Amino acid sequence: GAGAWQGHLRVVLGQVPLGLTAADGMVATAEVSGLDGASGVITVPFAVQAGSVTMLGTDEDPLMELYLVPPSLNCSGTCKAVVTIYPLRLPAKSVRFDAAFFRYPAARVRSFNPATGPEQGGSTVQLVVEEYSGERTRAAALLPNMLDARVAGGGAYALFACGARNASVPATVSASSFIASLAAGTSWLDVSFQTPPAPCVEASVSLWVRRTAGGAVERVPLQAPLKYTFLGSVLGAVSPASGMIFPGSGGVHLTLVLENILASSSLALSVTLHAGPSGGAGEACTLHTATFYPTARQVVLSVSTPELPLSLAGTLNISVSGATALPLMAPWTYLAPPPVAWDVE
Repeated sequence: GAGAWQGHLRVVLGQVPLGLTAADGMVATAEVSGLDGASGVITVPFAVQAGSVTMLGTDEDPLMELYLVPPSLNCSGTCKAVVTIYPLRLPAKSVRFDAAFFRYPAARVRSFNPATGPEQGGSTVQLVVEEYSGERTRAAALLPNMLDARVAGGGAYALFACGARNASVPATVSASSFIASLAAGTSWLDVSFQTPPAPCVEASVSLWVRRTAGGAVERVPLQAPLKYTFLGSVLGAVSPASGMIFPGSGGVHLTLVLENILASSSLALSVTLHAGPSGGAGEACTLHTATFYPTARQVVLSVSTPELPLSLAGTLNISVSGATALPLMAPWTYLAPPPVAWDVE
């Protein structure tokens, strides 16, 4: 047996009563013990798979074959069951037999990094997934598993789900580069994919495989859920946070740090000082250098302010355009010089 959501149980009944046919309808129930969170024996109905009842054998030794679909059985180990099958027309002609149902082990994610990234997407996420083969596994039962993504015609996908808003991206799967002492039938796989533009702030991530070329894309069960958080890009630091601009000084040198940015030297950046929240056109700063740090998802800018009139002294807004769809802003304080003290003799 395999659990209701994952398989079926093939049953062949011998010495079928004379005149009994598939059209008589079959009913199956099971007395199950070992269910998670349940004590004692629970009676549950089993569905007879539609169209599965066929007559076999000969007139002298008639047989009936059918497939039973178990209900959702929560077996952490193995559930033991006594199954009873009988035809609706002849309920006294029942057959009973013992069965066992077990849960196929779900794939286990050993590492998932990073679990956060810029909201515009494009970050590389890497996983190490532990998958299983051999007896009593999803691979043996021909059910969706990560090993199937490596066969000819197969493929893998990562789905970022946010309720009705979802985004799917292709994933690559290969034998893991990690060295580990693994039990027989256990494999570690490297899975990587690029994040999509954020469908929401926190997305549930699931893994899907296509086991044959042109086949359906099916979800691979995981032992624990995965979450990915999309972070908004920010102008995280302005150093120094304030300064005085003296005539002829050429402005004040500032270091700006942009956080949660997909660092790319192709970004066309500009920096502007504004006198208020909207600030109008503002005063352009001189951009000296832009250093990109892809791993840290940072861009560090070296800029100089323009010389500004004293009438603008106070809290200004410094904005960076070109890194994201909207300018990134942070406050900067333009300090007025101290008043001149006159000593009059």
